[in-house]
Amino acid sequence: MNNHDLVSLLQSKDDKAWEGFYKENEERIASYFSKRGIPYHTIQDLTQETFIGAFQSISSLQKIRSLTGWLYGIAYHNFIHYLREKYKKPKTLEPLAPLSDIIRIKKLSSREIKIIQYHLIEGLTLKDISRVLGIADSTARVIFMRAKNKLRDNL
Repeated sequence: MNNHDLVSLLQSKDDKAWEGFYKENEERIASYFSKRGIPYHTIQDLTQETFIGAFQSISSLQKIRSLTGWLYGIAYHNFIHYLREKYKKPKTLEPLAPLSDIIRIKKLSSREIKIIQYHLIEGLTLKDISRVLGIADSTARVIFMRAKNKLRDNL
């Protein structure tokens, strides 16, 4: 089934389509939150909130190229909302990598870090990443290549 047909079924609030969509994506979305250090009980809540948000906003969806990218976009916004609620003031995190790696990573912009994280850790395609971040496919590819080159040049 192509994206257009699935979107039509989801927009019609078809229970079986939503059940299949949930089963296909629930583990990925939970993993997305898990990789960000979210506690287990909160992962379940954020995953549910992501699918509730998808259910509530599917009717306004006009044109979609990637349902996965759209769903990750909702998860991203839920994650940001969670962080804003949990930490009213930003706290510094203990370094998890050797100092040389941290210095290399600090040379990257926040967008470069996000793209590398989504691509290499989450396993999203650059096309899906472009949808999540709201940028052109070619922009995502260029940013990824530049970030990769910055990291490689500093070895």
